[in-house]
Amino acid sequence: MVQSLHANIERRRLQSEFIARGLASRDEARKTGEYFDAEDVLRELDNMLSLAEKK
Repeated sequence: MVQSLHANIERRRLQSEFIARGLASRDEARKTGEYFDAEDVLRELDNMLSLAEKK
């Protein structure tokens, strides 16, 4: 039971950090006016994954 509670606390902490990074990113994009198209980002991530798998 204690282990389950610790796991839930850790999961919520990670989720909160994820949300905080997303909100900070949104604010930075609004401030700078620099946005990235989701398709471009996903394509770049696919390229990075392909390169990593080849190593």
